[in-house]
Amino acid sequence: MFSFFLQFFILGFLFFTHSFFSHKPIGLLVSNKVIPTLLKDALFTPHLLGYLALGLAGYCILLLCLTALTAWLARAIKHCCTLIQSKLCSMIAIILIFVAVISANTLFFPNSTAAIPQTTAWTFILCITPLIAGISIYYSLFLVRNNKGRSAMKILFLMSAFFLAALPAAAYWPTIQLSQSWASFNSTQSSPESTKPHVILIGIDSLRPDYTSLYGETSVTPEVDEFLENAVAFPETYTPMGRTFPAWVSILTGKYPWEIGAPFNLTQVEPGALSEAFPYVFQTAGYRTLFATDDKHFSNIDESFGFDEVAGPIIGVADFLLGSFNDMALSNLFVNGSFGRVFFPFSHASRPSYVTYDPLTFTRLLSSKLSAQPQQPHFIATHLCLAHWPFFWKDKPLKPVNRLGRKELYESALAATSAQFGKIMQMLKENGYLNNAWVVLLSDHGEGLGEPLNLIEGLQEEGLQLRDDWGHGTSILSARQHRVVLAFRRYGGKELQGGVRKQPAIIMDILPTIMDAVGISSSSSSNDSITGISLLSAIRNNSLQDQRHIFFETGLNPKGMNLTGGKIDNDDIQAGMSLYAVNPNSGRLLLKPEVIAREKKEKAYGMMQQGRFLGVLSPDTTGNRQIVYRANAKTAYELHTDPSSLSVEGQSMWRRFQQKRGELKDTF
Repeated sequence: MFSFFLQFFILGFLFFTHSFFSHKPIGLLVSNKVIPTLLKDALFTPHLLGYLALGLAGYCILLLCLTALTAWLARAIKHCCTLIQSKLCSMIAIILIFVAVISANTLFFPNSTAAIPQTTAWTFILCITPLIAGISIYYSLFLVRNNKGRSAMKILFLMSAFFLAALPAAAYWPTIQLSQSWASFNSTQSSPESTKPHVILIGIDSLRPDYTSLYGETSVTPEVDEFLENAVAFPETYTPMGRTFPAWVSILTGKYPWEIGAPFNLTQVEPGALSEAFPYVFQTAGYRTLFATDDKHFSNIDESFGFDEVAGPIIGVADFLLGSFNDMALSNLFVNGSFGRVFFPFSHASRPSYVTYDPLTFTRLLSSKLSAQPQQPHFIATHLCLAHWPFFWKDKPLKPVNRLGRKELYESALAATSAQFGKIMQMLKENGYLNNAWVVLLSDHGEGLGEPLNLIEGLQEEGLQLRDDWGHGTSILSARQHRVVLAFRRYGGKELQGGVRKQPAIIMDILPTIMDAVGISSSSSSNDSITGISLLSAIRNNSLQDQRHIFFETGLNPKGMNLTGGKIDNDDIQAGMSLYAVNPNSGRLLLKPEVIAREKKEKAYGMMQQGRFLGVLSPDTTGNRQIVYRANAKTAYELHTDPSSLSVEGQSMWRRFQQKRGELKDTF
């Protein structure tokens, strides 16, 4: 027989080399100096080293258990076939275990780079599983029948090994039902409930209102539509920027993202600027505050925003690097279970690790952070990112992403997200959180799926002026990117008269409205710097407030790079990574200061009021900007090179625009 450690080495070599050549990372690592430099900077941070050591420890534990199972199988094979040499028995056992794991990975995760053809995997599983089980059972019966000295210990070891082998399947059992049953049992026990209502914000990334019942009949999002049936919705709600981090900064502070230092994703907001974030107000009022999301790649919402706890994947460069390269047959089978939650936090419940992402894993993670029948009021904000590009997850068959199929891919991802939303609402109900709660359903931005934009006569297709509507945060001319879902629903209190409200709103209105509804006051909520207002009168009495000017701008769109969605090639990846640097203290990936300063000058800006629209386009190749104006929603866009050529109403909007966006005063 091979020694135990030799078998351990051979198994490790097989799994790691198989994964390495499946990823084909050599070209990506050596073809450009940007990524190796980034890796070098990240490698010496305690952040990456710590999670790398944790991941390696997880792999070692799995390999040790797998080696023990292999050693048992080798002995069983030797007993059944005494003519086979011991070393050959060890090799047969190693091959059987390796092929079985690769095949299981293929069946659970068909999109994995370590997967083999499905028919081959099924053939191996159907042949290998009975063979391994039959040999092991025969050997176990032999040990019991002959009463060998250590037979009991070996049988116990065998049972443990098979229990370990069954853990991957256990990770996908409907364990959420167990927690719901336990919550139902607990709900029968007498426990005092908080008199203050829970506040629950559920965001769905990239959700467009026209894919819900707000704009007609739809079958794409049935669980979302069921929520909307008895909710108060604001179909004319807008986001100031079509990117997740700036949008959530606006939600949590009531300010425009550029007012608080968040002009792009992956920017560092000054700690002092967050001292009056709304979650702090809820903390002061006795609430436990929790933020949970399944994607922190580009949105670094953490405890500094006033949260007692933040759940989900880790924040930092380990999320990018380890989460991306952790697509291995051995680890994949355990990522969605408790083992993966401990040893692979960069992949567990992580939407960017789409190969292994299971929506139920995030639901279970959120459930684990909550208790049944809580006595303390909770402020819960959660953000679901399954509907974000690339629109794939564990159970979605992998197909080439192309523009012709993007709409269908988006719809399938929306349907899965809607089902996930339904599971979360069911979990909240079973745990008692909907006995007394305000629930807000929202989206941070919309999504362009390749629809044509409103072409403007005389507008040249230069820089950021797109002819087709792709992605989000790419064009101020796209209502699909800036119009979002916003709906309020009251549980356990005085019911609201559901329906739509014609009041235009912005996402900064969400928390001022909720604070007004639950009776929480804050000095910051009355401060002139807070843009958000309370919509409670519109919710309860359907009374409209004065029309406001709504401002918005584009996100990071470096010239010459395809970051609007779809397939991104290596050149774009390398160019994109060159925009970022690793913070050595926190291990976070942040935009370089010089990139922030440069890209601010390339943004496009817009404002609207009562159907009127004014936009300042990005600089063209000569560095000049143009103004786009529309008198109302039914008229065509006008193109102007000088504000003085605008109509009287247009010049009035321009003056208001200059007051709000002072940095553009000297543009023309």
